[in-house]
Amino acid sequence: MQHNTYWLLNTNNISSEPSTPKDCSILIIGSGLTGVSVAHFLYPHEKDLTIVDCGSENASYYRNAGHILHGASESYKAMSDIHGREKTKAIFKFSETFCKELENTVNLLNIDCDYSKGQYLTVAKDSKEAKELEDSIVLMKEDGFDYNELITDLAEYRISDNFEAAKVCNLSAQANPAKFRNSLLKDLLKKGVKYHSQKIKEIDPQADKVIVKYENGTQSTHDAVVIAANAYAPLFSEFFATRKLIEPFKGQIITSTIMKDLIPRFQFSMDHGYIYGTTTVDNRFLIGGWRNNVPGGEVGTYSLEINKAVELGLKEFVRSNFNLPELDWEYSWSGIMGSSSTGLPFIGPTNSPLVFTCSGCTGYGFGWFHGSAKLLTDIMFGNSLTQGYQYFNPTKIGR
Repeated sequence: MQHNTYWLLNTNNISSEPSTPKDCSILIIGSGLTGVSVAHFLYPHEKDLTIVDCGSENASYYRNAGHILHGASESYKAMSDIHGREKTKAIFKFSETFCKELENTVNLLNIDCDYSKGQYLTVAKDSKEAKELEDSIVLMKEDGFDYNELITDLAEYRISDNFEAAKVCNLSAQANPAKFRNSLLKDLLKKGVKYHSQKIKEIDPQADKVIVKYENGTQSTHDAVVIAANAYAPLFSEFFATRKLIEPFKGQIITSTIMKDLIPRFQFSMDHGYIYGTTTVDNRFLIGGWRNNVPGGEVGTYSLEINKAVELGLKEFVRSNFNLPELDWEYSWSGIMGSSSTGLPFIGPTNSPLVFTCSGCTGYGFGWFHGSAKLLTDIMFGNSLTQGYQYFNPTKIGR
């Protein structure tokens, strides 16, 4: 079995040789989905941009399941219980906007990333969970989100009778995250945005500038810095480390060979989001998660070593819960994700008015990364903001 990611099949990853960034107006730390998205939205406002891959080349931009998710990984009912109805409604409104921003970018740049709209199934194991999904649909309709339905016949999706029902979201989408990221980065490089690779030691904000120090002993100076390194942010940012805003965790995914029988294209999550997956454009079965079933839950690690227990658990989960022929598995890989302490992304200024962040999307799908970057740009340049942006303010957390 191959231990590189399926998402790089038929696409070339763009990387940079180690080099120190020169002084520039805005330095963006992180070259994944968030970093390149930040640069994309900043460019019309500021051309003197540099992206630096801070040594986290195995981060999440090609390690996720390709979900572009309307809503959040938690149900609307659960989110309302946690955050309150008004806040939950605002969060879901933002998710609609964020997903639309990604679709707009795909169309604007004519990005070939296998983008397609389709059904996202949140699958319930028992009657209690099914009731939560049903209640969520009622609440969402009351709040103006009329694009979900509850289904009890799951045979079409090859889901076994072990599961009782599913909430189907008809507005979600999916795409190849590596193709999207690489296409966006290519466009930025053509425009003159600089791209470097260097491990960062420290961010040192001054009164009127920000000094970034690198592990090779060099440094660069900038008018502003954006931290878009997700789980790796605490390794070089005192702001993230002391407040414990983001915790790393390892996620694993396995992907089958091309299936002979054609099955519907859909995305899914099960077990309250601990299992997630999709059927790919070339008719493979992709599934990830299961980490909650091993000691420690794979939390707090930066190790990319494959956990065989998780890999075997995922295979057995498919055998036990999907009505599929015996599958051959071609890809098995892991990646480091970032779990936000609030369950929401952090978007905005940090402990310095010159240091910003866009991070911690916590498994909500890469539409959230892209849309969050647009919101950050609006915050940085004083554009009009939709009510609710304050829910993502990192300076209000951990104090």
